[in-house]
Amino acid sequence: MHIVLNNNLSLEEAHHISEICEKKIKKEFSEINDVLIHMESKEGLNDKIKYK
Repeated sequence: MHIVLNNNLSLEEAHHISEICEKKIKKEFSEINDVLIHMESKEGLNDKIKYK
């Protein structure tokens, strides 16, 4: 899973959000045992977007 987070979040806050996401996914889909979450800041995402 790829999530985009606010640039102003601390590393601790970002990890907390990813843990919440992982728990919700596992609760909703009991057959899922492992969730890989890639966290990225909005700033980093904007560098990859090419506007036409």
